[in-house]
Amino acid sequence: MRHKTICLLTAVLSLAACAAGFKIQAQSADAKACTCWSEKVSPDHMLATSAFYGRIGVKLTRDMELKPENGQPVRFEIPALPVKPAACRNYYSIYITDENNRPVRQSEGTNPSFNHTFTGCGQTFTVQLMTFSKPPSGSGGPCTRRITFKVKPQCR
Repeated sequence: MRHKTICLLTAVLSLAACAAGFKIQAQSADAKACTCWSEKVSPDHMLATSAFYGRIGVKLTRDMELKPENGQPVRFEIPALPVKPAACRNYYSIYITDENNRPVRQSEGTNPSFNHTFTGCGQTFTVQLMTFSKPPSGSGGPCTRRITFKVKPQCR
């Protein structure tokens, strides 16, 4: 009985708030936690990331495997986050490990483009690309998106 009363009271209060002109709006977890973003950011944001090598240009998907030629440069283009320009700034990073999980490259900066030449015929590299936003103070909440995939240079 008490549960029904609480539910009824909640419904009545919600209707009263709407009638009075108040907007009840749910926020995404990102909107609550990240003070840097000007709008909601999809968990699939990084699926707009592109990779270019030779004459090939592809949109990345999670857990995909790229197969450039051994020694061929690969350019990655990471999409920007919708950041509040007066309050925060976007940063981008690349982290590459070899088959033994040893770091091969780790870079971070404000440029959304990274170039890397993969060498080692038949070796498999794990690549993680990330974009994140933060204010000058450094504490804007968890404002990140990332994608992880494999690169396996091919010998011809």
